[in-house]
Amino acid sequence: MERHSATSSNGHRTITAVLMGLLVSSMGLFAQPPKDIAGWGKLTWSMQPTQAKALYADHTVQVGLKIGDITVPDMVVIKDVDIDGMPVDVHLQFDKKTNNLIIITLDPGLKYKPAPTGELAAMPMEREMAFGHFKTLLIGKYGAPANEERKPTYDLLNHPNGTQTTLMWAFPSTTIKLEWDEERFSVGVTVRYYAATKNNPM
Repeated sequence: MERHSATSSNGHRTITAVLMGLLVSSMGLFAQPPKDIAGWGKLTWSMQPTQAKALYADHTVQVGLKIGDITVPDMVVIKDVDIDGMPVDVHLQFDKKTNNLIIITLDPGLKYKPAPTGELAAMPMEREMAFGHFKTLLIGKYGAPANEERKPTYDLLNHPNGTQTTLMWAFPSTTIKLEWDEERFSVGVTVRYYAATKNNPM
């Protein structure tokens, strides 16, 4: 993430994306939700890493995701994919046995910057607006969520630590979760698509 200039830019892009999302999704609010989905966009659960990367040959593709001091090797990250005006990184996780795609995460990057600074990459209002943007788009495409939960979170000493909001859509082949964490050490907004398999029964 860039520093303050990028934070301001991300905020403007978030606001613009929210307005565009409201306009686009309003046209499909009364559309009939699909009976099932088998992935996200061009990506399907049967795909192997080489197939997924080939679909986004015009994007920067990173193999392996670094989280702090840990690198997740079986992750492919497609950089800066446009979602109705909002740029997101698309994280692809593959089954270690079959090498099939099992989790797709859309991440707009509204969280902490990497160490050592640990700064916030965005303000709570930006995450709230991004959450509303994704919620509107998902409802427009898939109908009302099957479950919506907002709960307080607590640290190891049982002190209030923030809030976690989760919306879920369930289909025979796929579970979708829109998550917004606004906790002391965990912030961010993500959309995750999970394949309904024996090894990943979401």
